[in-house]
Amino acid sequence: MKNVLLIAIALTASLLAACASFGLRDANDALNSYYAALQQSSANDDWRMAEESRLALDTLAQDSAAQAEKEKDARNKIAFYRVATVAAWQSGSDDVIAYAGKGQALCDAENNASRLPRDCAMLKVIPTFASVDQATEALNELSRKIDAATDRSQFIPAAEQIFADYRDNLSRLLAARPQIVASPVHPDFVQALDDNLANLLCNKLGTDAVGVVAQVRGNVSQARCEVWRQKLDGMDKGLEAHCLPASGSSADLAAPEDC
Repeated sequence: MKNVLLIAIALTASLLAACASFGLRDANDALNSYYAALQQSSANDDWRMAEESRLALDTLAQDSAAQAEKEKDARNKIAFYRVATVAAWQSGSDDVIAYAGKGQALCDAENNASRLPRDCAMLKVIPTFASVDQATEALNELSRKIDAATDRSQFIPAAEQIFADYRDNLSRLLAARPQIVASPVHPDFVQALDDNLANLLCNKLGTDAVGVVAQVRGNVSQARCEVWRQKLDGMDKGLEAHCLPASGSSADLAAPEDC
């Protein structure tokens, strides 16, 4: 399931929308219900239930975005765009970027980000996490091809592109982190964000992406150097992760050879 820690915070935030109208409460309840069904379908390996859940989430995303256009209060507009964005993300819809962009534009106006900090933080990071999910799907598909191939070198460009996608998405999230931390968003959101960042840095980029580059005999040395630079950036942005020195000092982060 995609970014379970972060999605849990998104669903909690939806329940805390005190200014929500009845229609928004319906949308929030539907988001919780459809997401729970999607989780259950994954646990049971039920492809039919999964497809039905994604279709329901896609419909919810479209309906919530349409309702956002009708709302007069900017806070309700933002909340509906948050529902639309989360639902689109989980359904796999390409509309996630458009919905998030409309919501972010409202967050940037009239101090709305401080009035709905969780919704606005979600709208800022979800498109990037959706891109991370796409990179993970590409990695899984590439791994299947590598396992069946005799000449792995043909996959070097694809492997290095997946590495670059993880790296670039991590950079965007790290760049957004200081502003999110400085906002009045709940500490639980920051912790969930950091847990996902740590997973992306240490596991997806530092292990999985480097590993697939190594499998196809790509430029492993360059990849390791890029991971080291991302670790330095993470420490500079205040991130704590299991693959970073507990001291928090970059002096304790040894550079790989040739970096």
